[in-house]
Amino acid sequence: MMTQFASEVENNAGVFEVYRRGLGLTGDNFKALGTLAQTTGKSLESTLDAVGSQAINMGKQFGISSKLIAGDMASMLGDVANYGTLSIKQVSALAVYTRKLGIEAKELNGVIDSWDNFEDAAAGASKLSQAFGMNIDAMQMMNESDPGKRMDMMRESFQATGKSVEDLSRQELKLLASQMGLSEEAAKKALSSDLDYDEITAGSEDAEAKTISQAEAMKELADAMKQTFGGGGQGPRQTP
Repeated sequence: MMTQFASEVENNAGVFEVYRRGLGLTGDNFKALGTLAQTTGKSLESTLDAVGSQAINMGKQFGISSKLIAGDMASMLGDVANYGTLSIKQVSALAVYTRKLGIEAKELNGVIDSWDNFEDAAAGASKLSQAFGMNIDAMQMMNESDPGKRMDMMRESFQATGKSVEDLSRQELKLLASQMGLSEEAAKKALSSDLDYDEITAGSEDAEAKTISQAEAMKELADAMKQTFGGGGQGPRQTP
């Protein structure tokens, strides 16, 4: 990866360092974004610009640290098997959604695995209908590639039954969570929430439409780093 992007790293070391520190990106995060740049035929710089802009705008809009959003976005973008068909805009919505629910983004992997083929989807929909009276369209769930929308469909279906997750027995919660593809804790948080995923995806579209320039991103992140680390430090090092 470094070999392919060596000239970019050399020419943009200062910018990349601000992104690294300002967005809290790890080596694995950079690798994930490099993979995204490779597969989309874009430069690493433009990919970082897009992720940085989206994370900053979504952070402001929803009151969440842009570092947390960027880290979750990069982790998902690096998971090609589960999120390879989703855009930067879509994973930013997922990052905000899971943070607002108070669950780990990796919890969504279970929602993907449990509903990705018709046999599993049909069996899951049938069991949820029999046990809880939930009305879920197995084909619609299987064809939906966005796990956030799958979560929202299950939440709406459960709430339509008039049941409360607080009234479920331990056994019922365990069964419900396993069929949803979530842990018991995540299922409880998701089903008791009034979060509307459509509102978050609409917010991600607004954030994308208000793309900020690299210069604006650098200023935003530099200001944030000053607040965190204090002023007077040296700026990002440039490659000679």
